[in-house]
Amino acid sequence: MKIAIDTSVLVGLINPRDLWRSQSVALRATLLAANTELFYFDCVAAEAISTVVR
Repeated sequence: MKIAIDTSVLVGLINPRDLWRSQSVALRATLLAANTELFYFDCVAAEAISTVVR
């Protein structure tokens, strides 16, 4: 199964001080343990980077 990761989850994974950090890390771990393929759209990556650098 393939799942697209949205901006809020990606920001949580990138930014250790993000409010949703622990939930993002737990979700990623759960999905990877279930052999799920994660992917990130370019627009999501751009938005996440823009959010993190503020």
